[in-house]
Amino acid sequence: MSSNDTVFGFMRLVITADVKARPDSLLDFTYAPYSLQFKKNKADKLEEMRVQFTNRGQKEYRLKVIDYPARLLQVRFSRETLMPGKTVELRVIPAKAFPPKMLKKSITVQAGSEKVFRLTIPVTIEGG
Repeated sequence: MSSNDTVFGFMRLVITADVKARPDSLLDFTYAPYSLQFKKNKADKLEEMRVQFTNRGQKEYRLKVIDYPARLLQVRFSRETLMPGKTVELRVIPAKAFPPKMLKKSITVQAGSEKVFRLTIPVTIEGG
C-alpha cells in the first residue's frame, strides 16, 4: 500500500484469519435438499416436495418446525424424533393458489438433543 506521506510512504499490510468450520458442518445428521424450489409442472400445479433428515450419529434428535409461510405451505415431519441411523422426512405441500410473482421464503427447523439449534431451508416459489 502506498501513500503520499513522505515519512511512511510504503506500508506492508498483512491480514490473517482463523477459518473455523460452520456449525452445521459439525452435526452428526444431514439433510437434503438444502433448498426447495417450487415450479409449476405441465398440469400447471406445484408438486409436493420432501426434505430428508438422516441421523449418522449416536444421539437422538427432536425435530420441530418453528417458522414457515403458513399461507403458502403446509409442512409436517413423518416423525418428530430422529433416532440414530434413521431417516425422517419433512413433507412440504404447496397451497393451491399463489400470488403471480416469485416469492423467496424459508422454513426454520429446530433440532436438539443436549443443545438446541436451528436450520433454515430456503424456499423459492414461482407463482402465476
